[in-house]
Amino acid sequence: MTGKDVEIEDRRWENRDGLPIQMKPVTEMQIKSEIARPAPHEVMPVNTIYKIKGAAWSGDAKVSKVEISTDGGEKWIEAELSGEAKENVWQMWQYDWKTPAKACKHTILARATDERGRVQPSGYGRKFLPQLKQRHFANV
Repeated sequence: MTGKDVEIEDRRWENRDGLPIQMKPVTEMQIKSEIARPAPHEVMPVNTIYKIKGAAWSGDAKVSKVEISTDGGEKWIEAELSGEAKENVWQMWQYDWKTPAKACKHTILARATDERGRVQPSGYGRKFLPQLKQRHFANV
């Protein structure tokens, strides 16, 4: 060992009373969905089919459905799930949205439900943890 090396022998953090510490998560991850497309503030063409895409997560249960709202949460429509649903895996989803014939702004939301009946909590916050609901503002 040279004078520049540092050796640390204190490993109290690895065990307590001579036994390994049993680490447990503070909480489990809540069910959530993410919107990948459209991007926030994306401008879409009027009177066309636009494919809204994203992914949902439930952790220890399979995602059973994802719903989309294009009116800020007033009305919800079920999206199509892609591939086989599995535990602890992101579930891809998509929804073909018929954009309005007249230009206007829309708030697009997504919410997921898992096979245990747990629904993504309502709330807003790309900036906040845990992510409760993703909100996209889109111009048509």
